[in-house]
Amino acid sequence: MHTLKPARLKPGVTLDTLPGPRPADLAASAGSHVIRGQALVFWDPKVPGKKLDAIDTDQITPAADCVSESLETLDER
Repeated sequence: MHTLKPARLKPGVTLDTLPGPRPADLAASAGSHVIRGQALVFWDPKVPGKKLDAIDTDQITPAADCVSESLETLDER
């Protein structure tokens, strides 16, 4: 079993240097809800304990759903 660790700031970044929330973010959060559930985490088989951060969605989406003649047709899929 893997233990998830909290996010870490990049070297040289502090909480004081991070930008504040955008006005649109504040407006959206006023009516927001907490989402609870389970997540499927992909682990790097080459590096134990490291999560994969570049999931190739082309490998999990059927090719027929990836090709479309127009945006409207793509939305239908």
